[in-house]
Amino acid sequence: MLKDHEIPRYHSRRGAERAVDDADRIWEIIGKAKYVTLAMVTPEGEPYCVPISHGYDREKNCLYFHTGFSGKKIDALKANPRVCAFVLDDEGYVKGRCHHEYHSVICYGKITEIEGREDKLAALKTMYYCLEDSPSEAEAAMQMRKLDEMPLTNVNMLRMDIDGFSGKKSSHR
Repeated sequence: MLKDHEIPRYHSRRGAERAVDDADRIWEIIGKAKYVTLAMVTPEGEPYCVPISHGYDREKNCLYFHTGFSGKKIDALKANPRVCAFVLDDEGYVKGRCHHEYHSVICYGKITEIEGREDKLAALKTMYYCLEDSPSEAEAAMQMRKLDEMPLTNVNMLRMDIDGFSGKKSSHR
C-alpha cells in the first residue's frame, strides 16, 4: 500500500495557491462527506457519474462502495475500472459576491469488486463507521441488522484503490 507521502498529488499550475495537498486535510475532507460523486466511462465511451455513499480506509488508501450487481454503473466499471471520485465540503454561497466557499478533493484510482464474505463484511463495517454519527451508533446499527450473521452473498461491495488525488479550496479564504 502507498503511504500518504507516496500518493501522487495532481493539481494544475493555474491556481496552485488554492491547492490542498496536506494528507491530513485531504482525508478530513473525504471523511466529512457522506457521499462522493463517482465518475466513470460507459462501454459506449460516454461519461457517467453517480452520487454514492462511501466508506474510507486511510491505511489502505481506498474508498468502499455498496452497490447492486448489475446496471449502468456496473457495466461501465467492468468495461473500464479507472474512475475518479469527487468529494465536496460545501461551505456555502457568499451572498452578494457570486462566490462559493468550499474544499474539494478528486481521488483517482481503480475499482475492484470485493470477493469473499470476510472482506465484504470488513468493507461494510468500515462504511457503517464512516456514515453513522458515532462508533456507538455504527455498532447499534450493525447489531440491529445482524450484520455478523448475514451470508452477504446478495451484497456487492466495491473498493477504489486510490493512486492519486487533487485537493482544492475556494479562492477567497
